[in-house]
Amino acid sequence: MDPNFEWRTKEDKERVVNYWWTEQRMLCCICGKQMRPYAGEGDTHPLRATIEHLIPRRENGPNKVANVRLAHALCNNTLGQQWERNRHLVERGSPPVSDSTALKSAWGSYFANGGPEP
Repeated sequence: MDPNFEWRTKEDKERVVNYWWTEQRMLCCICGKQMRPYAGEGDTHPLRATIEHLIPRRENGPNKVANVRLAHALCNNTLGQQWERNRHLVERGSPPVSDSTALKSAWGSYFANGGPEP
């Protein structure tokens, strides 16, 4: 698939998701663990595949093949929330929390609350 391909329709987006699903062999680009298939906006399972923008949308990252990968919703959301928390910590003069620490905490909470494997 052309790395510069930019999706504009739902069908195009699904093609990009299917491309990365195959390329990544169903593994999260953040933690490397198996994901549940991408099911669109209605799926709320924390281990479902979501679109992770390498250059975030908040920084005007494009919806291009080269700028996205697939990640668990849990991993993707944890890092997005951690970015915001770290911004506030740094503004107050405190050191930021590492991504790996944030992910370990999120996964620990998930399994502590009885979350099943993908």
